[in-house]
Amino acid sequence: NLFIRFRQIFIFVIGSLLVALPVSNQQIAHTIIAFISHGPVTLLTFIKPNVPGAPAAEIQAPTQGLSDVDIFYRGLVKLLYLDTNVWLFWLLIFGVILFILTFIFIHKKSLLARVLPFILIVVFAAAHAFLNAYGFTILSQGWYRQFWAFPIVLGALVAVLWGEFFNLLREKLQFNNRLFGLTLSNLPFLIFALIFATIGYFFLTTKTDRVIETLDFKSEISSAHPQALSIKTSKKEFDELKEQLLPSFIDPSDKNKRLYEADALVNIWWSSLYELPLVRGYTDTPIGNNQKGGFFWLDIAIANDTIVRDFNVPEEIAFNNALFLIDWYGVYYYEGGRVAVSASVGPSSYLVNNNVFDKNEQTTVYGALIKWQTPSGKPELNLEIPQYLNFYKVRDELTSPVVYANNAPAVLVFSDFSGYEDFLRGIAASNINSKYLIPVNAGRFIDDWHSEDLSQFEAIFLSNYDYHNKDKAFDLLAKFAKGGGKIFIDTGAESRESRSGELPEVFPINSSNREGYGKNWEFEVADDPISKDIKFEDFGPLIFNDSEWKLASTDEAVRSNAKVILGHRGKPVIVRYPFGNGEIIWSGMNLLYHMNQYKSAQEMRFFTNIVKELVPISLSAVGKAEVIWEKPERMIVKSRSI
Repeated sequence: NLFIRFRQIFIFVIGSLLVALPVSNQQIAHTIIAFISHGPVTLLTFIKPNVPGAPAAEIQAPTQGLSDVDIFYRGLVKLLYLDTNVWLFWLLIFGVILFILTFIFIHKKSLLARVLPFILIVVFAAAHAFLNAYGFTILSQGWYRQFWAFPIVLGALVAVLWGEFFNLLREKLQFNNRLFGLTLSNLPFLIFALIFATIGYFFLTTKTDRVIETLDFKSEISSAHPQALSIKTSKKEFDELKEQLLPSFIDPSDKNKRLYEADALVNIWWSSLYELPLVRGYTDTPIGNNQKGGFFWLDIAIANDTIVRDFNVPEEIAFNNALFLIDWYGVYYYEGGRVAVSASVGPSSYLVNNNVFDKNEQTTVYGALIKWQTPSGKPELNLEIPQYLNFYKVRDELTSPVVYANNAPAVLVFSDFSGYEDFLRGIAASNINSKYLIPVNAGRFIDDWHSEDLSQFEAIFLSNYDYHNKDKAFDLLAKFAKGGGKIFIDTGAESRESRSGELPEVFPINSSNREGYGKNWEFEVADDPISKDIKFEDFGPLIFNDSEWKLASTDEAVRSNAKVILGHRGKPVIVRYPFGNGEIIWSGMNLLYHMNQYKSAQEMRFFTNIVKELVPISLSAVGKAEVIWEKPERMIVKSRSI
């Protein structure tokens, strides 16, 4: 029933949209804005391609007021036709005619229901490319790939349209001899198949140069480096190549260590040859876009001095960042810093100068395809050209396995993911890595946890936190602190407690108001281990987007026993507060965000002092553990060393 099929499709589409809404809402909003800003869609560029020699008015009309980039992308839509064999369109026309005749003869709505999905797929493939080319990014990821898929989906529609006609023949041509009837009903198909096979064979054998020219124009050299991977074809040659690609110090079967490789030409093939995992994937990160910041941070810190040169991070902090991330991601090996046919960036200079690597080997294989500047003017294979991979090994004491056991204290971080990343950047500034501290992302909501769960941690850090029930959340925190736990809580961002007339008992102040108090610091610093050896004059200014940086503070006195460590214009900003058998350190400046905004080394040292006051920081040994990898996402860890 056609109505039932339409209803099922409608329910499926709407249901899918609702399920995907948490991650697609921004894309939908962007699409609506695009429709409003771009106005009605014009088919002019698609229907009437610009032709060399045409009058200037005809060429410029569709592109008036557009940038060169817009013109380029709109012109790509024509590839739906130009990159698809014209015979497919002729077959489509004949298929439509045959299907109409079939429908007239049978007149069953079920025919339409069977063909409709294929029509919708073709319409989607064309519309997807068309809308994205015009800026309506409904599904932006790799939309240009629709040009590759379009001939396939178009061919599928052609096959279905012709197939319904052949089904009609099978139904109407009934014979006592079933084999004879089946042969006769399929005879048109066999005839057409023979015709097309003959045409294809004739074209391939008599127009070889044209076929090669077309393939050469439409093709690219293998995207892998080294190209020997595409040259060695026999199993024996390939097994030998696998050995030649590796340096002596890498065990390719060790799943508990990782290789950092930024070159996509190597990342694309590595995991198909070796079990040793990569830190990151081919071109896309192996996690969602909203959580890929850690990989970007790793890239700019570990390679090419980028974090210093382009992001103005002091080299000392950059070096500690790199060491922290090498440990965090279990990086034991680095490949890069080679030249010649495929160049790749080398490790950051501060890693090399500080002897982070204890081994460096270059592997060499031979064979490359030279596409340009050859005697023949065509691509030529040269088996004498060397291509290289350049491997470094990180000193064992500066990294740690992907999975291992240790006795480092664990802390719980209540925040959104960006706040958790800010926390990591805070401890990374002093390279407080996994051998010293284990930070656990607790999510935003405090009362999603139970008291007995909180008691397993040395300290709790709260920034950009939230809760479902205020009393329950702060009762949990109060119980944790009274039992000897330590808490850092920052309400400098727009939290509920940044503006409150009556704060819970875990706060060292009774009330709070969040506002600007000038753009320049007027420090009032108490003598305390937290403030020891800190040059407060090097803090970043109290400015956000040219406006005053808002601080959460109070006009009242702090609670008894509370100590103001850092004040500004008579307002408490950082306060220590003994609570039960534990302690609270409160911040009203959004410290983690501020120090990362201004990349202030002194602010990062200040935060490090806070961490050291809340958690005992000492080096713990890497415990021996047996790791059994049942599946890529499931492992069993056994250890008695801790």
